[in-house]
Amino acid sequence: MQQKPRGRGTELTLLHAGFPGHPSADRCFEGCAQGWEDCVAKLKLYLETAETPRLNISAPEITAERFEALLPYAVALNAEKPWS
Repeated sequence: MQQKPRGRGTELTLLHAGFPGHPSADRCFEGCAQGWEDCVAKLKLYLETAETPRLNISAPEITAERFEALLPYAVALNAEKPWS
């Protein structure tokens, strides 16, 4: 996974290697691409709904390590506002 600035946001690139180089692999690739889109959408939903409330309460339920691990994904998915 790679991240790089793009305009006012962040571009997130996922690399899934190992597909054979022939047309029969196209269906497999399309299925994997849809799977990655679903995973990223679920990660964004998780960041917006599960982690955000923890950031807005007084009890320190989120550790600095967890915050630092998840923040780049929140930025890449444009879900960082509650994290700032």
